[in-house]
Amino acid sequence: MISENTFRSGRKKGFIVLYREAAQDDRLTLEARGLFALMVSLPDNWEYTVSGLAVKAGCGKDKVRRLLGELQRVGYLVREQSHDMGGKFASNVYVLQDEAPLSGNTVNGENRQRSEPSTGKPLPVFTTQKNKEEKNTDLKEPPKAPQGASVAEKPKRARKPKSVPGWQPEKFEGFWKAYPRDEDRAKAVEQWDKLPQDKELMASHGDSEEALLLEISRGLKRHLESREWREDVGIPHAFRWLRDRRWTEKRKRPALEAPSEPPAPVPPRPFHTEIINGEEVTVYDESA
Repeated sequence: MISENTFRSGRKKGFIVLYREAAQDDRLTLEARGLFALMVSLPDNWEYTVSGLAVKAGCGKDKVRRLLGELQRVGYLVREQSHDMGGKFASNVYVLQDEAPLSGNTVNGENRQRSEPSTGKPLPVFTTQKNKEEKNTDLKEPPKAPQGASVAEKPKRARKPKSVPGWQPEKFEGFWKAYPRDEDRAKAVEQWDKLPQDKELMASHGDSEEALLLEISRGLKRHLESREWREDVGIPHAFRWLRDRRWTEKRKRPALEAPSEPPAPVPPRPFHTEIINGEEVTVYDESA
């Protein structure tokens, strides 16, 4: 059974060539011929793995291993022994051929001049092999992500905060214009859009958006006329006011002060005039 060792393409050309003999080779099942055609259609520098081929073919890894085993037995897939930089044996490399060899040098898909004799055991796991070519000028396909990469490893684009709500945008603009603080508009938009999604809140207003908007408008008016807000004291951010349902708070309007009575007039002091040194002088009388 084929496991996860890497194999490389032995094809030389940058365009797809599928020989008729391979397409009509009755030694292969129709499924094996289909997998062969899929592998031939991939770029020459593609890194084949059982997992990656399973995703491409839309089937399970066990089925891919079975079909690769067919290709190896007939001779379209040849196992070669690779060596490391020190000349020591490394992992096996599987080479995909355009056509099955006609000579007797291959038995069960193995090249006797380059590999060990077949033991009849399941094929080893494909290992990862880096491509020697950095790019192929014959290919016009964009670079592909490494096969087997998890979706969680892909970077996620940061979502841009919304500045305009999806629910009642005209009413929100009126609310935002009347609200005394204009910080964190995106957060306020987020809380505004959550209002109709609150089933309990909507049920308390008979599932009427107009009734909810009317209550919010009246609540904002009460807060704007309250003593604290008129003195710019204790005004929360708009998103907190919406999130905490602050429009339900009962605010008292500042009491109107009664006009004060004018002070009582001071009665005039009694006085009389006298002639002193030839001049008339006003002399105030002593109070009793």
